[in-house]
Amino acid sequence: MKTIKLLVASLFIFTSLTISAQMIVDFETPETTPVFSAEGETSVVDNPDANGINSSAKVGYYKKVVGEWKYVTMDFPDTMQIAYNNTLTFKLRTSTQGRIFAKFWIGDEILIESWAPTYDFQPLADTWTECKMDLTPAMGKAFTKLELAACVDNNDTEADVYFDDVLLSNPDVGDGTPKATFTVSSNKVFIGDEVTFDASGSFDFDGEITDYSWDFGDGSVATGEIVKHTYTSDSIYNVNLTLTDNDAKTSTDNKYIFVLDENEKISKATFVNTAPAINEKIEAVFQINKSYTNVYNPDEVTVDAEILYPDGSIIMLPCFYYVSVNLENTTWVKDTTYQSWMLRFISEQQGTHSVKLILNDADGKVTSDTYFVEVTDGAAKGIIRNDTKNKQYYRHTTGEPFYPLGINIGWNSIANYTAIIDNLSAAKANTFRYWHTPFAQQALEWKPTSFYDGLGVYSQEAAAMS
Repeated sequence: MKTIKLLVASLFIFTSLTISAQMIVDFETPETTPVFSAEGETSVVDNPDANGINSSAKVGYYKKVVGEWKYVTMDFPDTMQIAYNNTLTFKLRTSTQGRIFAKFWIGDEILIESWAPTYDFQPLADTWTECKMDLTPAMGKAFTKLELAACVDNNDTEADVYFDDVLLSNPDVGDGTPKATFTVSSNKVFIGDEVTFDASGSFDFDGEITDYSWDFGDGSVATGEIVKHTYTSDSIYNVNLTLTDNDAKTSTDNKYIFVLDENEKISKATFVNTAPAINEKIEAVFQINKSYTNVYNPDEVTVDAEILYPDGSIIMLPCFYYVSVNLENTTWVKDTTYQSWMLRFISEQQGTHSVKLILNDADGKVTSDTYFVEVTDGAAKGIIRNDTKNKQYYRHTTGEPFYPLGINIGWNSIANYTAIIDNLSAAKANTFRYWHTPFAQQALEWKPTSFYDGLGVYSQEAAAMS
């Protein structure tokens, strides 16, 4: 069996969440200077280089003693709110080169910690540099202490470390358009169940939200920050929220609600592309009316699609369980409100295709109703495969040659991946090879780790989310 798991005095007092950038540390005045400490000497000193990016007269200083992971700790007697800010920035100047790390605490517990900005980043010595850290996972939370570690890898030397202008901000503020987001009490319900939709997590960057408008996808609408709705028939509904703020700016968010008939094991399938053409992606979304310990264990549950093509041929195609993820700032975040079973395929044939879903689990075999998909003629070139006559070359399904132009991309950061892919696109490249598996986890079946549970049992989450 091969199981797959996808797996100071207070500087400011905040009575509510705000999007205003927060300068939490600035050494120009006693009121904006926190209490800070380190193993070595600490003090507020004159700026050793006011001609660079930091023109402040006064800055913080700590002597980084011999050894690694030597922090300066800034304590805030009053709880500080990260609010809707998603980015930490601070200026740093060190006498030796090395990596930078930041760590937020709430009481005795670590709230969030990370390299600033990446493991590979090592600012030049004796130069003011702006460092950044992604705070997306900590948005809306609070902290009482911030630690910065400079020259992390220089174990055998001391270093003079200067720091200043510690700021919480959100570069996504833009023109002040509100941020629409909502949660649902459950995204998989039965006919007649009441569903609660809660938009209290939405916010406006520079004002207030004046209207919450809901479209439940079944012809019903409502207004209000928190609303309830009951569906009367089984289907997949796209729920849409539209916000309006005091400047008449609007934004939207949407989520799918899966409404099941409790007497049916397999829900109705919804085909995403209702008018597919030849060699275009065809996708169907559906749910199963049962909970499983591990939906990726084929010994526990499988769903296959039986597809009858216009020429009379039949193929069996495995369906898969889909978990939506979003890239927020530089962090991949799972969308727990959208998880479903999916079918995905393309066809080289024009005409009517019939599709049946076949579920196998401990209860036995269940077959869905038959769905009919009409595929029209189109110009898509289709899948790229090896040329059947010469394996060194490639051709599209339609027979047109494909010439790969690109590079192999090894393990790297999100920022570097983005830059590389943008550069490839600008250069008209059409291929890149992306290594998913973390460097230290290449041996899939070597030994149990946080990614793999041993021989024959490994996780694809490392690949999907790395």
